[in-house]
Amino acid sequence: MSNELVLVTGASGFIGTHTVLALLEKGYRVRGMIRDPSRAESLTSLFENLSQTEALVDFVTGDLTKDKGWKQAAQGCDYLLHLASPIPLNSPRGRNALVKPARDGALRALRAAKDADCKRVVLTSSLASVTYQQEHTQGRPYTEDDWSDPENREISPYIRSKILAERAAWEFAEEHKLDLATICPGLVLGPVLESDIGTSAQVVKQLLDGTLPMYPRFGFSIVDVRDVAAMHVMAMTNPKAEGQRFVCGGEFMWLEDIGRILQETYPDRKLPKRRMPNWLVRVAAMFNPPLRAVLGDLGRTQIVSHEKATTLLGWQPRPEEEAIRATAESLIAQGAV
Repeated sequence: MSNELVLVTGASGFIGTHTVLALLEKGYRVRGMIRDPSRAESLTSLFENLSQTEALVDFVTGDLTKDKGWKQAAQGCDYLLHLASPIPLNSPRGRNALVKPARDGALRALRAAKDADCKRVVLTSSLASVTYQQEHTQGRPYTEDDWSDPENREISPYIRSKILAERAAWEFAEEHKLDLATICPGLVLGPVLESDIGTSAQVVKQLLDGTLPMYPRFGFSIVDVRDVAAMHVMAMTNPKAEGQRFVCGGEFMWLEDIGRILQETYPDRKLPKRRMPNWLVRVAAMFNPPLRAVLGDLGRTQIVSHEKATTLLGWQPRPEEEAIRATAESLIAQGAV
């Protein structure tokens, strides 16, 4: 058990709450950075109720777009986990709309870690920074050696922001000799802990609540949020993680595959039966913001390999079916569907 102090940015988010819990279970003290200070009380109650240990969490306020508070937040911290990043439900206008907050926020976190002499920074990136190349050998899984092309005109503003933020982080780490590791998750599913269900769980929610009457031809590399949190903690302290990227994704599944698992689990619920034609997906996206945000992925496969994380960190993810069922179960429990 450790008594070291870890700063977690984005501590109120889907991955953030699970990462805080994973740290508490290992005996770490946690300082959670949140943008909205009014969330502190409910988060404190959440961690006290769910943690198996005394919830040693205090909260500080910080913003990706402002310098205020970052240096003070990192003072006295042994590690910094930078999970915060802008993830809009709607696709914003302009391909650079999210670049500044994502990239500048990452650099603020790294500067604060450097000034505080943190042992290591772990930054949450995305498979978006791995799998969007202009050319890719068919049949070969994507690995940490692959980098997405930020000039690819088909990528969304969110994907472009993730690519450029991670690249900026690596450039800063190299220049300032900062110990950095990055995590690149796929579609993160799993137990939703509070009523603010976030973005990724919308995939399951829209299938269960009838928002999607048919299956658009979208697919994802799926990973359980509990396994994403575990990888962050592993990468934080494992000596082999220094200077490494880690793919954090499992089996690729089409929405139809996800729907099949949900139908088997909840046979009385009415789920889609047919695939949506691509032309209709484009029409529906005009009225469905989450659908519009991923329109560029229509019909696209993203097969990835997490062998590096398994070999270097000993990381073993849960089955994808467990993540899907846990998402649905928690959404039902929250009254979201």
